Amino acid sequence: IDPELLGKMRIRKRGGRLRVGVAAVVPAHIMGSGLGANDCHRGDYDIQLFDEETVEKYGLKKLRFGDIVAIQDADHSYGRIYKKGAVSIGVVVHGR
Repeated sequence: IDPELLGKMRIRKRGGRLRVGVAAVVPAHIMGSGLGANDCHRGDYDIQLFDEETVEKYGLKKLRFGDIVAIQDADHSYGRIYKKGAVSIGVVVHGR
């Protein structure tokens, strides 16, 4: 994340954990690989919006460019992996 954006995110620490306000929580199972690079540090990571029931369940129609999202059960420390309990933070940067 850009350092300027990071400074504007109002990150708080509570109970040994970081707290970040997000527009939506996105489950890892609907994330796709994206375009641009084969790693999570330079490419993008796409929220797959093809299943209407899932889109409705997680309130994903309301997402806008610049929204901060939490990707539940996803760890990007060394690449993209599914990890129960992990949370990754992302920014919506493009649409369909």
